Amino acid sequence: MRRYTRRLFASSMVALIVGFSTTTSAFAQGPGPTATETIRMKLARIYDVERNSSAETAAIDSTVGHSYLSEKCLEALPGLTSSERVEFKQLLVDVVRVMLRKQISRILATEVKWGLETIDGHEVTVASVVKQDSNNLDVDWILVMDGSDWRLVDIVTENASMIRTWRRSFKLIYEKGGWKALSKKLHKVGMGDKSR
Repeated sequence: MRRYTRRLFASSMVALIVGFSTTTSAFAQGPGPTATETIRMKLARIYDVERNSSAETAAIDSTVGHSYLSEKCLEALPGLTSSERVEFKQLLVDVVRVMLRKQISRILATEVKWGLETIDGHEVTVASVVKQDSNNLDVDWILVMDGSDWRLVDIVTENASMIRTWRRSFKLIYEKGGWKALSKKLHKVGMGDKSR
């Protein structure tokens, strides 16, 4: 009888521990898909639709945190007037669409191994390793929660942040040629999005 009681107690404790850890991880994730599940699903949606179509544009726009991205980039451009800031945000949307199309097509045409999620303040980093030719590239996808949806706000390839690179470039162009030079460059890059 005593042996049966110990087994029952031990199996009850195991069930309690397993149940607690399952509840804890489910609680930590919160409602809805994880950041990893979200970015995988959204990238696949972009990759699967017809190139340069309105469906592709809609898929990109539902993936990217355009407002967050533009605010981060504008931090490097404090001299812009309010009307220039508005125009910058509009031009940046087209640039993001063009650049994301290129990057996603290149990355998802290869083998991607998804890694862990790490949280840093309000940002979540989803790690991945992308196999290109005989090389493995570390690609981190940085997401933030926007309402009830995860939004992509940066891609870090081999420790090179897309947003930091853009900020430096925008700042250099602006310092050399002012708003006219920067808007011309943004317009030129974003024109790749106007092919339809």
